[in-house]
Amino acid sequence: MLDVQLFDAQLIRMTFVIGIGVSVLMYERTHTTTGSLVVPGYIGAQLLDPVALIATAINAGLTYLLVSRVLPRFAAVYGRARFVVNILVSVVLSLVLGPVLGFATGPTLPVLTTIGYVIPALIAYDMNRQGPKRTAVAVMVSGSLAAIPALLIVLLAPQVVEATLPVDSGLLPVGDVWFPVVALISTGVSASLHANHRLRSGGFIGPMYLGLAVIHPWNVVFFIVVAIAIYLVVEYALKPNIILFGRRKFAVVLMLGSVLSWLLIELAEQLSPGMLGIAGLPVAALFIPALLANDMERTSVNTVLVGGFIAAGATLSITVVLAGTVDQETLPIWALPLLIWSLGILFWPRLRALMPTGAEISTLPLKERASFVDVVFTVEGGLTKPAKDIIEGQTLVGRLAKDGDTFYAVVLDGTDLITGEEIYRWHEVGQEKERAVRMLSDHVQRASEEQAFEPPAAMNRESS
Repeated sequence: MLDVQLFDAQLIRMTFVIGIGVSVLMYERTHTTTGSLVVPGYIGAQLLDPVALIATAINAGLTYLLVSRVLPRFAAVYGRARFVVNILVSVVLSLVLGPVLGFATGPTLPVLTTIGYVIPALIAYDMNRQGPKRTAVAVMVSGSLAAIPALLIVLLAPQVVEATLPVDSGLLPVGDVWFPVVALISTGVSASLHANHRLRSGGFIGPMYLGLAVIHPWNVVFFIVVAIAIYLVVEYALKPNIILFGRRKFAVVLMLGSVLSWLLIELAEQLSPGMLGIAGLPVAALFIPALLANDMERTSVNTVLVGGFIAAGATLSITVVLAGTVDQETLPIWALPLLIWSLGILFWPRLRALMPTGAEISTLPLKERASFVDVVFTVEGGLTKPAKDIIEGQTLVGRLAKDGDTFYAVVLDGTDLITGEEIYRWHEVGQEKERAVRMLSDHVQRASEEQAFEPPAAMNRESS
């Protein structure tokens, strides 16, 4: 029997990159998703450790049952809010199940320590979209295929395999025992950042990686430069020549980002060993620039840089203050000021709304002056379809608006975790109605793939 530690960091990186390709091919051929593009690589890297696979399966199954079967009896949660809840429940289960089951429920390979705590949530999310059985088969098949090249190298050329790269906790602000908690903090910070400021920071777990890596300044420079490079390639070289949206676009960004990051990490290590300090995040470092680049493409470079700065500060300061308080250690001099500053900015719109002056958050002038056109997309029974009007039992997920001569696609972007209100994004789609309707359809299709729209209990509020 092969030792579970025979996969070194390089082979695990290779397995993750191959897993992205396997996931894309499976989706294109069978329209079956694999939990996420990174799930096959994680499963493939853990394929030799049945305990880790069992723990992942138990966590994903329980998360699916709690979020998709139990929670809907008490509250309607869908879109971004459902994804946030999946991550929160999954990480909490990771912390609880270990003592109960008597074995580790997180990743057992050190190089997977950070990313492994969100994998069950990604699998559970797809279980809700396409069913538990179909998702389980897709995850195991794709994970096995992703692991084949690494297994062949281990069997046929074991001399090229190095010892598994450990996580160098000295390069991170907290020990790895805190990583599940950091994942919880990161998810909350990301959700709050989007709800309060409409800013993005590299996905729900992007703030975790940025917060952990920011202690080493070259990490930040590396992530930003590579993310901008990926964004420029996708936006100005690929999109004008090929059709990219939804899962396909994200796959291209992730594949390009992983390969480019890997090559640059190796180059930097050859030129100046230890310069990047990347040993603390040996596998996750491949995906951080891609996650940032994906959000840059969805919004803008400046928006993500500002959002990432705020989210990293909040995640880092909350983590360091919490860990220092629990461990009874002296806090760094910057920890409390950074905590107050980042939380103040993060929740400023909520705080301003509570001020005694009665000041409210102003709506965008565009939303005040735009009028709606009789083109809408609704969800009924889980199916997205165009309609002329909204009727009872349907959820508004997309609508065409017009301001002067310009049309806008108004698309559902999830639920505000605090107020429960639906949140809509406005996209400028030109001045020709026929083209605007096609682009509205594309935006709705992209959003439905990412969010898995479902009818909530309270239907059809007007666009906020």
